[in-house]
Amino acid sequence: WYRAPELLMGNKRYTTKVDMWAVGCVLAELIGRRPLFCGDDTSDMLVRIASKIGKPSPATIASLSGEPAARAFVSAIPPRQTLTLSELYPAADAGALELLGGLLEWGVAERAGIDEAMAMRYVRDLREEPKTLDTDHLELAVISHWALPSWKTLDLICTEGASWQTRGAHSRVTPTGRRKALGASGLGLKHDGIMAVGQDVACSCGLHFASGAALLAHLQEEDTPPSTPPAKTPLWSASAAAPHAAPQWNASAASGDT
Repeated sequence: WYRAPELLMGNKRYTTKVDMWAVGCVLAELIGRRPLFCGDDTSDMLVRIASKIGKPSPATIASLSGEPAARAFVSAIPPRQTLTLSELYPAADAGALELLGGLLEWGVAERAGIDEAMAMRYVRDLREEPKTLDTDHLELAVISHWALPSWKTLDLICTEGASWQTRGAHSRVTPTGRRKALGASGLGLKHDGIMAVGQDVACSCGLHFASGAALLAHLQEEDTPPSTPPAKTPLWSASAAAPHAAPQWNASAASGDT
């Protein structure tokens, strides 16, 4: 349901635009509370895509796949009147529909890329400038020389996640005492060295934590009274779309999966 049309047509070149199509499918599902393209198989998916966003031009069809059977199948899909995105989702935000339209393009060249999508008004205020993280060679040395227990692996993941999490004036800082305590190199450290990795983590507010998980939880705290219960998220169920007649093209052998 989330595969890009070029993959459905047997194209074996996987680009980032394939993922952008999938993002569009997910966004449409969030807006409409149900999947947009509920195909039963490869060919049915192509029919449903054409019925929702329109049939592609001959030039676009030719650019999507080198499979003659796939091109012939899409070319033979009868044209039909389709609804605009604003008609399909009348209550949706205009910025969300602009983003959705850029993501759900048949043509790879016309489909919005990552930078183009992030510059659109619906999400541009959410974008953060890329941050370069310093490589902790001591930590890498410890990891590579000993098998970490599962709880320590999870703690290191949380510590890494805390590096990308900010809340107001709160952010992760690297304590200066940890490297002195462990030495200049990770080589020759005993098992206690493994336990020490990630154990001394701190927030810019001055608090220190015994684990990355504790710091991450601190950075994710909401500035609301503790007595306020969290809002419950409704569970939505996807409804099945109307069945279509099964066409002839199936690219599973060409694409390697369904």
